[in-house]
Amino acid sequence: MGRGRNTIAENINGWMMKKKKEYPNSSDVIYYCVEQYSHHKCPGAWVINKVTNEYRR
Repeated sequence: MGRGRNTIAENINGWMMKKKKEYPNSSDVIYYCVEQYSHHKCPGAWVINKVTNEYRR
């Protein structure tokens, strides 16, 4: 059994991501890749704008 509470993973641009941090002064949210250490070669993190749904690395 793992430590801490489980967080929900979301499918973002075809990758399974978990929410890392939400900025209160802007509408940006940082997500990190669940599969980044596997053979899938997932990028490490994405920043997603909640208003426009744009994502960037």
